[in-house]
Amino acid sequence: MYHHSSEMERRVQHADNVVFDVGNVLFCFDTDHIREKYLSPENRQKLGDAMFVSDHEWCWGQFDKGLWPDEEVAKRIADHAGLPESWREVLCAYEHFHEDRVALPLVQEIPVLKENGKKVYALTNYGKTGFDRVYEKFDFFKLFDGVVVSGREQMWKPGKEIFRLIRDRYQLDVSRTLFIDDSLPNIQTAREEGFQTWHYTDGVAGR
Repeated sequence: MYHHSSEMERRVQHADNVVFDVGNVLFCFDTDHIREKYLSPENRQKLGDAMFVSDHEWCWGQFDKGLWPDEEVAKRIADHAGLPESWREVLCAYEHFHEDRVALPLVQEIPVLKENGKKVYALTNYGKTGFDRVYEKFDFFKLFDGVVVSGREQMWKPGKEIFRLIRDRYQLDVSRTLFIDDSLPNIQTAREEGFQTWHYTDGVAGR
């Protein structure tokens, strides 16, 4: 039987709620694997860099905020890589790489937290269609008391607005709420907004 990790037990001592980021916290996001499996050898470097290395605010940010459809994002990334004719590779990667995602150990904490009377939530930067795919793939999402997805709300982390939205929507006392994320800018905003925080880096891969 799985038991609380000592680290989680320590972290939630003074928390009633736990808010999880998703990618690299609850399941892996291995960009090297995505490049290898979904991008052609001749385009892998340029397309992969455009997808995962470039500043994402100009493109993925618009997608994660729900402002651009999948096809538009794929075309803009391919253009950014100087390979406009290869946009279908980008689209294919986005539409399928959820199939290879694997749950990380922190997922095992969710039912334990629930059994101990904690409420659990997710706060994630994700496009609407992409999140729908991972929601169907992973049963643990059904255990959450609430989920806030950037693509549904047209706002994203590390902006303060989305932290205030989850606070107000679920009436969270942020001083009694632990926020877990692999992104330091997101952690910094959460701290500024009064959340307890855990900068979780054990699940980061291929970045």
